[in-house]
Amino acid sequence: MANKKSGRIAVPFLVTIFLGLLLVGGAAWYILKMITKEEAPPEPPARSGGITITEEDSHTILFILDTPDQNSKYSFMVMRSVPIRKKILFIGVPANMTAVIDDTQKNLSDEYAKNSTSGAMDFVSRVFGIEIDRYMKLDSEAFQRICDMLGGVTYPIDVDVPGLQADGTEQTMNAKQIETYITYAMFDDGEEGRATNSAYIIQKMINGTDTGRIADNIDRYYEEIINMNGHVDTDITSVDYQDRIGAIKSMLNYHSTEVSSSMIASATGVDGKTYEGDFLPSASFINNLPNEFFGTGDEE
Repeated sequence: MANKKSGRIAVPFLVTIFLGLLLVGGAAWYILKMITKEEAPPEPPARSGGITITEEDSHTILFILDTPDQNSKYSFMVMRSVPIRKKILFIGVPANMTAVIDDTQKNLSDEYAKNSTSGAMDFVSRVFGIEIDRYMKLDSEAFQRICDMLGGVTYPIDVDVPGLQADGTEQTMNAKQIETYITYAMFDDGEEGRATNSAYIIQKMINGTDTGRIADNIDRYYEEIINMNGHVDTDITSVDYQDRIGAIKSMLNYHSTEVSSSMIASATGVDGKTYEGDFLPSASFINNLPNEFFGTGDEE
């Protein structure tokens, strides 16, 4: 009887010791892990369809529409593309923007007229405090061809555009009408209003198109536009294109799917005031350019 009694006690006793060792050992292992814990590695770059997308894929292009036969000869727009955040920003820049640079008052249109694209790039870069990576200058034919590629736009019209009603209603414009609209010289808000409306009409045209279709055809579109000799002037090289086209296509395809409910393009004008025919940008606007486009954070 004594042997049986000691056997019944020994089994639970051994189980208790075993569980205790597990608990103590587990606790010790956890403490040791916390003591020897290393910092977590940084998040890897975003990947999409086998393409690694980083902040280095972001780029800023100054677009210049040079139309000497139109009411407004020059139109300027900054495009900031940030593929890692799937966003593009268009900033309409008034052609009469004036600022003091190196103790000298300078005007954007004058700098462009005197020093061509380099003068315009330097002016915008210095005033906004941003780096302009490349430029693209278009004439009427090249601009209208790009509008045809994108597919036109529906936009509220309140100025005199041939073939349309200036009643504030949304109307569909073809490429020629789009050019007439953004080179119209009699906006209520003057050159500031023209630049702002230009940015918003380009934004709406891009958001209204099938970005997946653009991604599928962008290689052909690029070759066509870049080879429009006499109609396009740019310092974008084939190497630039190849370096970034994977990230650009990924961004375009992202917005062509049901995954994204957001729009790819945003737009803004430049805050400021007009004094004696010169547009003076506000310091607060320049100092507060959207961080999700010109910073490196994740702010939305």
